[in-house]
Amino acid sequence: ACASREALEKEIADTDILVVQNKGFGFRIIDADLLARAKRLKLIQHHGVMYDATDAQAVKALGIPLAVTSGSNHASVAEITWHIVLAVAKKAADMRASVVEGKMGHVLCTELAGKTICIAGIGRIGQAVARMARATDMRVIGVRRSATLDDDARAAGISEVFAVADFKKAIAQSDVIVLALPLNDATYNLISEAEFAAMKPGALLINVSRGNNVKRAALEHALVPATFRYLSKFLPAFRQEHGAIRVRLGRDFFRALAMPQRWDLSQPSPFESERMLRSEEHTSELQSRFGISYAVFC
Repeated sequence: ACASREALEKEIADTDILVVQNKGFGFRIIDADLLARAKRLKLIQHHGVMYDATDAQAVKALGIPLAVTSGSNHASVAEITWHIVLAVAKKAADMRASVVEGKMGHVLCTELAGKTICIAGIGRIGQAVARMARATDMRVIGVRRSATLDDDARAAGISEVFAVADFKKAIAQSDVIVLALPLNDATYNLISEAEFAAMKPGALLINVSRGNNVKRAALEHALVPATFRYLSKFLPAFRQEHGAIRVRLGRDFFRALAMPQRWDLSQPSPFESERMLRSEEHTSELQSRFGISYAVFC
């Protein structure tokens, strides 16, 4: 397994299959320069539906197939998303802290019924979250490239869809905003100063996509007022700069919730897949059927 760009550079020349498991690689780290060394590469396989670690245009130019595993973990991601929504709205961390400290009293929570949730990215994950929100009697609106309310979105309980160009209009009326969309040129820093300014006081922002969907400086500035709370699974940027952010935000750091990198896994995990692929029997089959002798996991 390769945990860094440097390690991958040493292995790529002899690699037939590159399996990308999202271990914290940055945006398009698998680029044209790296691929130029991959003379034997036959396939790049990403775990999940996001492939932002790979420069798709560079791969296309070389004629190398780029594959994803659509539908492999959307239920897990949607469930943890809804866990975060409920945990924050009902102030689970505050309640736990009170019990640990031996304090009794009232904790003022947010009732979600009747509130509006905006889901940016209404693919399988977004639609699964929408169904959970509707079960809580929330109004659900969505954001995608075009303002098209198709049958799938309607069936998930989404009442209105906004185009990305009207994103600020959507979040201005929302109490909860969920980011469940890929990281690409159009969504890089999708949430910046203007979007934070458009949000309601006390709005909840849950990012189950990539850290770079949110502009870092704008996030830190937005966390200072007591009226805003940001919830996110930052990947990979937050994980790499956790300590630095904590120093800059001080006590306000605790108003941000960061989740572990691989909480979205379901069985069988990609690590089980790695074990299988490295097994003698499976490797023998790859060699005989496809002429593949070497696979790298990163």
